[in-house]
This record gives sequence, structure tokens and C-alpha cells, in this order.
Amino acid sequence: MRTMKKLLGRTPLWLLLLLLGSPLGLQAQIGVELIENGDFETFRQQGLYDKPIHWSINTTLSPEKSTEAHSGNYALRLYLNAGRSSVIYFKNTEQAPVAVQAGAKYELSYWYKGVVTKKNIIPEITWYKAGQIVRPESREEEKVTITDEWQQHKVTFIAPVADHCSIALTFEGDTEGGVKMLTIDDVSFKMTQSGGGAIPLAPPIWFSSCLTTTGNSPVVVSAWYRRRDVQNCDERRPTHHDRSNSLYRYRSFT
Repeated sequence: MRTMKKLLGRTPLWLLLLLLGSPLGLQAQIGVELIENGDFETFRQQGLYDKPIHWSINTTLSPEKSTEAHSGNYALRLYLNAGRSSVIYFKNTEQAPVAVQAGAKYELSYWYKGVVTKKNIIPEITWYKAGQIVRPESREEEKVTITDEWQQHKVTFIAPVADHCSIALTFEGDTEGGVKMLTIDDVSFKMTQSGGGAIPLAPPIWFSSCLTTTGNSPVVVSAWYRRRDVQNCDERRPTHHDRSNSLYRYRSFT
């Protein structure tokens, strides 16, 4: 232990920072909480509302500090109005405040309860590389049924070739049958496995999208192609796999 302390004491600061920013340094992130104030214990007055620090919240959600917490003293209460609104982790005005490792697995989890009619809460991660967006991920399929009992939901993401990310929970408007409100608490984001495996590809410069329909519902289909261009949106059909020899990869949003 003394030998290690001596070595650390003799190591230049720039080298320590380089090691911490390297994959070896990021490997130490496994199991470490990467969100501050995800337990919503610290609020401050912003205009008409109490808002938790490090979080940006649409005022349409009418945020409140709630004492009905899953843990600790406080939680975040939201009221669902028409349209979509988001709660975004936004530390120190940084657009993408969480450092990540390419190819690593991350788990986003959160506790929730409330009075809501429809399935709700869409977890979203936007990956960045050198300050530029690499890929936005919106997990529509992860919407949950909300009751008046606390429940936890966990979602796994794999980082593409990225160095930072932003984190958001998006809520769909629910105004049928009176006031709809929900409470969230203990939002967590942790690395569960370091990089080194297959890294999801980022869209190249020919990334494109179009508007098509599935039944009566409009769907935005975004795709990038390997062997040929597809001119007709109807040809851009999603598959249930993503092999290296596929004609194209896709992401879709309903």
C-alpha cells in the first residue's frame, strides 16, 4: 500500500488524468453511479416551480417536490398535460454530461408510481463523440404500466463509438378522465460491463429517413445502406435482426 502511494505521489497529474480517461480508467466505472441527484433530494426554486438540481424539466410537467419518496426524503412529482415532455439530466449546463466508454453496457433504472391511464415513460439516451451527436436512442417499447405502487424499471444500452451521453425520460400526454400525475425517484445510470465487444455502428454520412405508415399510424423510418440505395420508403422495412451482411440497418419511431 505504501509503495502504491509513493508511485501515485510521483505520477504526474497529466498522466493520472490520461489513465482515468482511458478504457482502463473507465473500466473502474463498473457499478459506479454516474448520475448526481438522481434521488431528487436537492431542489431549488426556478420561477414558479421547485426543480431538482442537475435536471432540466419542461414546465408543462408542472414539477413538484414530493415527500412521497421511494427512498430518502423527496421525489419528483409530474403532471401530464397534452403533448410530449421530458426530464433531462443536465449537469453544469453540459449537453452531454456523462462520460462513457465505447462498446460498454449501461443500465438506466428508475422507480415510478402514479395515476396514469396509458403506458408511459420513454427512456432516451443520446450518444455524443467529440461534442457531436452519434446516435439518439428512444426506447418506445420500454413504456410501462403505472400504478399507485412503487415499481422499478431497468433498461440496458450499449454505447456506440461515443465518449459522452445525455439521459432523458420522456412522458406522453395523458389528459383523459381528469388529472394524471406520476412520481419518479432514484433514477440511476451505471456501467454494467466494460467495452471490448461488438460496438454498435454509428450512421455514416448517407444516413437518411422518410415518413411512411403502418396501418393508420405514421412511422418515421431511418436507415443507412450497405449495398444499394432504396428510393421507396415502402422498401425500408425493419427486420428482427441486425447482421453485418444486412442490406441496411434501421431505427424507427412511432
